[in-house]
Amino acid sequence: MSRMNILRDHALRSNAENLRRARRSPTWFSRAATTNLDTVDRENRTINAVIATENPVVFYDYGSRRVMREVLVAAGGRLSPWVPLLNSHQSWDLQSSLGSVLESKMIKAEITARLQFSSTADVDPIWQRVRDGHLRMISIGGRRLTFTDIEPGQSAEIAGRRWVAGKQPLRVTTQWIQREASVVIFGADGGASTDI
Repeated sequence: MSRMNILRDHALRSNAENLRRARRSPTWFSRAATTNLDTVDRENRTINAVIATENPVVFYDYGSRRVMREVLVAAGGRLSPWVPLLNSHQSWDLQSSLGSVLESKMIKAEITARLQFSSTADVDPIWQRVRDGHLRMISIGGRRLTFTDIEPGQSAEIAGRRWVAGKQPLRVTTQWIQREASVVIFGADGGASTDI
């Protein structure tokens, strides 16, 4: 192996490990939603989806080393007109890209978007499964900017609403940035999917 290839491989492994560490930090999150088969546009390879809701999801917080529930306050999202559509939150190489997430917007307590799949041969099998309704779950990924943790059995007034933690701590994320969305097999947010 040439010195250049060794250096490139080392850099790729280092970048991947840095991203894995960042995603374990308390500021990164992911959760899931579903797609809408009634909105499939075969010619343009698009489908509409709910990519996030305010449903609480369970996650492991690496910072506090405990299982928590989290609510993403939809109104606090910094949405982008374009972010990448990924395969299962993988971003280690360019082959992880499935296409684009377009026109993200808040409708009531949900974040919706149009997903556009690439026309490349490596994406065709995934597009086929989404189009056929076999892959329906979509998971949003992003970065937390502002959040408040509520301990089990406690309540708090946050962003003009009253939030109550049950048996697990509750994280209420009031400001966040959308970074990507992914096609996944299992998602944390049952309300986030292609619109069926």
